[in-house]
Amino acid sequence: MPNDQTQFLLNLTRAYHLLGALSDQLHSGHGLSTATRSILTLLEFRGPLTLSEIARDRAVSRQFIQKLAGSLLKDGFVTTMPNPASKRSPKLQLTASGRQCVADIFAREQAVKDRLAKAISHSELQRVNAVLAKVNEVLTTG
Repeated sequence: MPNDQTQFLLNLTRAYHLLGALSDQLHSGHGLSTATRSILTLLEFRGPLTLSEIARDRAVSRQFIQKLAGSLLKDGFVTTMPNPASKRSPKLQLTASGRQCVADIFAREQAVKDRLAKAISHSELQRVNAVLAKVNEVLTTG
């Protein structure tokens, strides 16, 4: 029988894989990878970000984000804007098409959110969010 820490990591890993599979199923045929959807939703919630900021948030290389950003720029979902802190690192921001794409993503996910809302109380959700925030903090700071 796994101890509580191991069971937590097993549950977290399983939820990650289940959400990934569900996301692929919900969004297949819409032409966007999980990684590009992730960038779009991050920009929706955090606003304009540099490639390095996106890469840090997603724990991937800047080069990987640069490749994805090129595709999003070409497709008209994002545009660049000046970065007052650095002339060499512009920020990416959503275009109207990008915001509509994110709205479509959220609409396709709404039934899942509704199922979770029925199964998890508001107070449970707050506790889970607090625990996941701590996990993110520990994993980011080492």
